[in-house]
Amino acid sequence: MSTAGADLVAVLAEEVAKAGGRLVDAPILGAPPVVRDGKAAILVGGDERDVGLARPILEVLGTVRHVGPLGSGARLKLVANSMLADVILAAAELQVAGERFGLDPADVFWCWLAWPP
Repeated sequence: MSTAGADLVAVLAEEVAKAGGRLVDAPILGAPPVVRDGKAAILVGGDERDVGLARPILEVLGTVRHVGPLGSGARLKLVANSMLADVILAAAELQVAGERFGLDPADVFWCWLAWPP
């Protein structure tokens, strides 16, 4: 359930298989309070049967979405993190622009917290 690349998932799958187990990758989208409240998004990669076996446990943490074969959860989590990084970069650029226009930095930042209404 970590934010690790699909390469690590493949290595783990081999080790788990050697021990007689089966693996799904299931990284989480959501901050700890969201996970605690059972409202996270769980991006699950793996065989349909294996995902079905893991689903009741994963659903305690939030909404389970099967996104493809093993490694797909890890790949999609990295895509989601990249999108978040882009949003943060845009917010930082707009914060600087607002301050250069002479706006109060606290007011500019407040807009990001208040939007969308």
